Amino acid sequence: MTLGEPMCCDVGARDTEVEFPGCASDTTVFLGELAGRLGVKLADSEGALLVMVNGEVVPPAKANTFRLHGGDHVDFHMILSGG
Repeated sequence: MTLGEPMCCDVGARDTEVEFPGCASDTTVFLGELAGRLGVKLADSEGALLVMVNGEVVPPAKANTFRLHGGDHVDFHMILSGG
């Protein structure tokens, strides 16, 4: 998993591997579960959070229920605005 700014500062690493104890390697985990474990709020991001899985953008409306599988690479990036 790759975390963009400022989330990498909160978690303490830009690239990290996340394991779910008690889950078999073929167990499906939802993106919302992963986000919750990391303290990332998908619902409150108001479009300011870009979520990608294996290089493909996950639409915000599907992020909480998007299924992850072992070996998936997840990217969380805050979209910064300003002028």
